[in-house]
Amino acid sequence: MSFFAITFLWTGIFIGIPILIAFWNRKKIRKEKFGGYFLLRKLAESTKRRIQILQILKLLNRILLFLLIIFCFAEPLVTRERFSGAGEGFALILDVGRAMQGAGPGGSLIEQQRRKFIEILSGMPSEAQGLILFASDRCETLSLAEGRVTASSEDWLDFLRPERIAYTNELTTISGLSQCRQRAKQIFSDRNVFVGFISALPDSLDKEQLSKMNLNIFALEAEPVRTVDSVELTQEIQQNSVRVFSDKAADRDWNVIQQTGLVEKLGKVGRGVDLLPSKGSWLWINHEEKLDPWVGQDFIRLQSLAAKRITLWSEKESEGYLSLLAALRSHSEIQVVRQIGSHPVGEAVIIYGTYTGSFDGMPYVWVFGSPNSASAFKIRDKKQWMASDLSGDVRKSFLIETEDGEIFVKAYNLFDLDNFEVMESFEDGAPSLLEYKNSQSKIWVTPFDLEDLTTDLALEPVFIPYLYRRLERWLTSDNLESHDDLMKPIWLLPGRVKPLDSVLARHAWPGIYGTDQRTLAVAPVAAPMAYLQMENIVPSEKSELEKLSLRDKLLPWAIVSAALELLLCAVSAQWGLLLSLIVALSLVSGNTLEAQDVAQRTSLGVMPGTDPDRLRALNQFIRDMESLCNLDFATAEVVQAKDYWKYALIFSSSTAALPDFSEAEVVKIRDYLDRGGLLIFDEPLASIDTVFGRSVVERLKKIFPGRFLENIPKDDVLFRTFYLLNEVSGRRLASPNLQGIKIDQRWVVVFSSNDLLGAVLKSETGDYALSVSPYGIMQRRLASRQLLNLFMYSVTVDYKDDAIHLPHILQKRVK
Repeated sequence: MSFFAITFLWTGIFIGIPILIAFWNRKKIRKEKFGGYFLLRKLAESTKRRIQILQILKLLNRILLFLLIIFCFAEPLVTRERFSGAGEGFALILDVGRAMQGAGPGGSLIEQQRRKFIEILSGMPSEAQGLILFASDRCETLSLAEGRVTASSEDWLDFLRPERIAYTNELTTISGLSQCRQRAKQIFSDRNVFVGFISALPDSLDKEQLSKMNLNIFALEAEPVRTVDSVELTQEIQQNSVRVFSDKAADRDWNVIQQTGLVEKLGKVGRGVDLLPSKGSWLWINHEEKLDPWVGQDFIRLQSLAAKRITLWSEKESEGYLSLLAALRSHSEIQVVRQIGSHPVGEAVIIYGTYTGSFDGMPYVWVFGSPNSASAFKIRDKKQWMASDLSGDVRKSFLIETEDGEIFVKAYNLFDLDNFEVMESFEDGAPSLLEYKNSQSKIWVTPFDLEDLTTDLALEPVFIPYLYRRLERWLTSDNLESHDDLMKPIWLLPGRVKPLDSVLARHAWPGIYGTDQRTLAVAPVAAPMAYLQMENIVPSEKSELEKLSLRDKLLPWAIVSAALELLLCAVSAQWGLLLSLIVALSLVSGNTLEAQDVAQRTSLGVMPGTDPDRLRALNQFIRDMESLCNLDFATAEVVQAKDYWKYALIFSSSTAALPDFSEAEVVKIRDYLDRGGLLIFDEPLASIDTVFGRSVVERLKKIFPGRFLENIPKDDVLFRTFYLLNEVSGRRLASPNLQGIKIDQRWVVVFSSNDLLGAVLKSETGDYALSVSPYGIMQRRLASRQLLNLFMYSVTVDYKDDAIHLPHILQKRVK
């Protein structure tokens, strides 16, 4: 170690000053006349030890403060080696692909990689800025907490942890590595920077192309894993069980993974076993491999006993019933039980024609309702094809577009949608397939029968494929509108580390994913058979010496020591009055500053992670709102929880889950809502039980323990702050109600499941960007009016509940 100004070290003699003062005070004796001296002596005896400890702490802190000040002026310097060529910046590429689950002589590859990147970052110049990239078959850039992608090596050392590295099940390829190389060039504007690649170099990389990429390669020691053959299973459905057997899995552990995520361990079962699997169950056959925990893992979907027998029920036989019976019996994997009259019996029942009874005891029901007879569900209206209706728009009302062609229906029912979720629609948006929501059974409803479709439906080349596809999904509990991006992890295969949420979101970690109605297995990618030997490429050597000043490290400690000195003085009652005065002045100045900021605050904000299209729709609506009312909202801004108090209204709409709030953020949000704020959550998928919806419920439980979302009555002031409304709207009517949380007669949280912003979103040409269903253009108008009511409520609350407004509202209601 050396010093920039070594002469300042002579000032170290001043360290003796606080020591001399301490000894002087110990010998200094004062006599005071005091009437209650006895009591004072007792008090001194009881606090003597505490005072002595306090004096010792003050002495040690003063010595430390003097030393820190002296060293700050002397400026100590340390010398270290650094990588040549890293002065302009650096990019460190970490291999996060499938191969990193392996191991070698130096331990697991992930642990080897961690030691290596600490060593490399420690050798970077202190002034150099760099970025960290993750390479697999894609490239990802690591960001710091505040969103920056470049930082010093010291910042990266503090931030980078194995649990923040996005290890995946994807192969590491030249394509992903090239993307990282190109991204580094873009961020550093083609400057000549240090680019390092830490990897075991699996054989999924191309050696020739890798040697041409001008990388500093830091190879990890890896051992190839022996090949383990996949298991081939045979499943036989018997009368009361499913027989599962294999000749190649006798030495492996068998486990059954239920759709709930529960794992039932069977152990080693020999050649096979009889099971009673439920729907959505998987068989996990585990082969333990020390070098790689993902080798020899197989997932096989188990067949279910309940999905192979269907009862076709009708009150009486008809041509349509017989046609449907013939179509079902043509299916090679379905057994059809014919039933006429009495109560339907079976686990999977198709009800044809008139039926007004209950659905108890039937887990799976599909109703083909007749437009000319009674129904168990409330019918709102009927549609009937007239031969005189020749226009194309009218024909769309009776047309279903399928994968194999068009189906033309001459008559069908329109049900009350408050109790249904629309699964498929006619060309004009009217429901052609619905699911009943208010039942524990799975009930599908087709609003037409088969009497007037064709003269011989059993030979119909379009309807039968349409029927078979939906039968398969109905029997396997697969929702027609389920998407892979809605699937959440049910069970994950253990690895070297825990996976990141971003990896799970794209199903890039082995395991079982699913929704309430379907499951998906992601098997591990095969381990590398070999690793590249890159003798012609070696890491860059440390060749330059760098002197680093320690002043920046010492100065914060000097400030802390000075603050501690003030605190110790305040505790000993020497500086109590001054400290109180400082606190009072800071509080007064803080309140003044806050009042100034409030006067300049922006009216509308959105939470981080809000969908960009919904943010654009919000700003479009603000511009359109100027012609409808006198509200003047500014452009929406992304805002953090600590700044919520600056905004009258906060929106959130995202397909991903809300980030978890810290305890400090929970306090800020709760205080914001208590003081008049309003949070609006808009579900962009217009569906029930989504990732976003569940995360909103969980976050609200944390903010308001013991409170839950409740339906907002249609006669609430929220439905008449500007427009008089009696129903909800949105891009798609997933729910008939708005939901919210109410505090002191005021809604502080509003949740819409119907995608209000999606209904008013416009493209660059000015046309509406998304279609609406089932009622067309009127939904957009109602959605726009409902949004305006919410904006008005955020600034006026319940003024429309005043008695002076009652006559006018009643008059409008009558009209």
